[in-house]
Amino acid sequence: MNAGGIFVLLDKFIRVYLWKIHKESYKSNNKAILFREKICYKRDSSSKTRPSSVYILHLHCSRTYKTTKKVHVMTKNKWSIAVSICLTLFTLSGCVPKEVIERRAKLKRLQVQLRAPNWKQRVSASRELQKMDASLDKKIIPQIIDQYMRERGRGALRGFQYTFQRYGARAVPYYLNAFAKYKGWQLRTFYRMIYKAGPEAEPHVLQACKSKQVRERRACFYAISLLRGFSTARLNTLYKGLKDKGPGARRLSAQALGHIARSLIKKDETLAEKHVPEIVLALGNSLSDPNERVQKGVLRALGEIGPRADKALPKLEKLLTNQKLAGAAIYAIRKIGIVTPTIQTFLLKCLETCKRGTRSAALGMIRALGPQLKGLVPYFRKRLGFADSGARMDAAMMLSYMGPAATPALPDLIRVLSDKSRYFRRYVIKAIGRIGKAALPFIKKKWAKGNQTDRLQLLQVMENMGPEVAELTKELEEALMSSHRRTRSKAMRVLAKMGPPALPVVTRVLRQSTDKKTQRQLLYLLGNVGKDSTLAATTAISFLNSDVSYLKYSALRAIAKIGPKASIAVPKLQTMMLAPQKARLTRYLYEAIAGIGKGAAPLAPLLIQKLNQSGRRNRRQLLKAIGSLGEAASGALPNLTQMLQSSRPRYVREIIKALGNMGLPAASVLAEYIEKAKGRYESLFAVKTLRKFVPDAVQIIPALTKALSNSYYQVQEAALALLVQFGIKAKGALPKIKPFLKSRNPKLRKLANKAVEIMKD
Repeated sequence: MNAGGIFVLLDKFIRVYLWKIHKESYKSNNKAILFREKICYKRDSSSKTRPSSVYILHLHCSRTYKTTKKVHVMTKNKWSIAVSICLTLFTLSGCVPKEVIERRAKLKRLQVQLRAPNWKQRVSASRELQKMDASLDKKIIPQIIDQYMRERGRGALRGFQYTFQRYGARAVPYYLNAFAKYKGWQLRTFYRMIYKAGPEAEPHVLQACKSKQVRERRACFYAISLLRGFSTARLNTLYKGLKDKGPGARRLSAQALGHIARSLIKKDETLAEKHVPEIVLALGNSLSDPNERVQKGVLRALGEIGPRADKALPKLEKLLTNQKLAGAAIYAIRKIGIVTPTIQTFLLKCLETCKRGTRSAALGMIRALGPQLKGLVPYFRKRLGFADSGARMDAAMMLSYMGPAATPALPDLIRVLSDKSRYFRRYVIKAIGRIGKAALPFIKKKWAKGNQTDRLQLLQVMENMGPEVAELTKELEEALMSSHRRTRSKAMRVLAKMGPPALPVVTRVLRQSTDKKTQRQLLYLLGNVGKDSTLAATTAISFLNSDVSYLKYSALRAIAKIGPKASIAVPKLQTMMLAPQKARLTRYLYEAIAGIGKGAAPLAPLLIQKLNQSGRRNRRQLLKAIGSLGEAASGALPNLTQMLQSSRPRYVREIIKALGNMGLPAASVLAEYIEKAKGRYESLFAVKTLRKFVPDAVQIIPALTKALSNSYYQVQEAALALLVQFGIKAKGALPKIKPFLKSRNPKLRKLANKAVEIMKD
């Protein structure tokens, strides 16, 4: 074969190659265009001469592709073909695919759009850039971060944060680099994104810790504390960070170590026992750092570790003499929670001589560790007698935090109890009340000799004492019988806090008292302190025969609170229901029956009769009473079924509750109602009530299957959860369940997966 034949074959091969690569372009107007920067080739069908591979060469110099020069290769001469082949091969050697050209154009457009005036366009550009090829990240992410740092609008900031969230761990190195370039509150977003990136961010963060830029290293040491999980590589990096040249990096390394130690103590005791002592030792050595801010960071980290940092206590005691670091050292000691004689001596001295900030820290330590600071009691006891009101207030406040440790100051506290300042008295009362049992003899002595004002103050003390006040029943009984209204009300508050031990006192005073208003208050108190007590029920029943209407109301309310033990009142309640009564009394009767519950079953026929007769007044209370009787009120099922369709929404919930307590016969009624319910909350409540019948009431499975088609996702979730509980019995519902496997709702997807797994067998 001669040279001409080789050229012809090669020409055919190139034309076939061009056709395969660019056949889509050939389909439109018989034109094929290849782009190599600003060069294109065009095939013209109007030519009579058979063209070679390169027929017309256009050199384009503008975006509109305006033709500036044409070179025609029209002949079939073998040398012309050879030249055209050489031109074609030269062009194809640098030919860029169409997709790449389009991507480059799109990239340029989005980069311009990233600076658009409208924030929505900027956010849209950031999201589109995030979706592009990951190989562009090195150029694109810094540009997006730069634009984010310029933003001020809330909507734009949220949009960019969403873009960062989509990048995940891929963008972590750029976030850390941002700390070396920018300042501003937006940088907190990058820390948040590092936290969300999870363990995948660890290699990037640890690599950034080797950066030459101090700000980037600082950001890295702080970011280590945000990473979830644990690894020894992080600890080793932070130990090196404690020796970093930059003081900021050393401080943040210390704080990160404190955070890691605290998380280990909370989550993994095994790792805590192994690594926390090492961390405490490293932090203790860093207390000798020459930089004051670094020392404060170390002290804060030790405080974050808490009691496990007790090995560093001797070094902390030495720092108490440093005026600049004393406040931070006190904070660390307070968190550790151990007080030595040296620390107590310093606190006494500090309260007299320290500056305001350090003194506030010392008072905060007393507030937190008061019971351990017995050595400070004489100091505050002395200050109770000062003329300065501020000094006296501080003394009373600190003694109130010391609890039983303040017992030696009790005589002085009793003495100043009658001070004119009510704010000062408030702390004195707290201090005496928190002393506890040791204060009882002083209170009894003061009660016997004191006047009405003294007794009011002592009752306030008793209110702060707690269970120990049970030994002062004689004094409380005397206060309840007092003619002074405030004394009686204070005594009732004390008894209410005392709880069941106050029941004998309340019942005795109820029988002895002749004042009707006092009896009403005591009946209310009886319901609170006499729950599940037959004595309380008997006392309340005795007031149902009273001629005073409000005493009857109070007695019925007390019976409702006492609960099932008040079932001995059923005969009396039956008599009252048969007699004509006022609407208000009828309401309290229903409440009392609802409180007694199933013990009031003999009253079921009467309540069903009332259900047929009553109007809207007291209907809700009546429905509650019927529902509390359970299966004993199943005779009301037809009435409740009828009411369920016609009642107002305010009564529907009570009807559903009542049906839920009536057993399996009511399950079918509720199942039918789910589809007919007028509102979302009614159908949802009906589905939730059906839980009581799972897994026995198999007849409700079809209704639950239909509920999966409900338009409200809450109803779907509740129905699907019940079908899961039925297990293999609900296998017929699988066709309706399977579409939820692709639901956007994660809860529905999880339930659907569980249901399919259970029912597939």
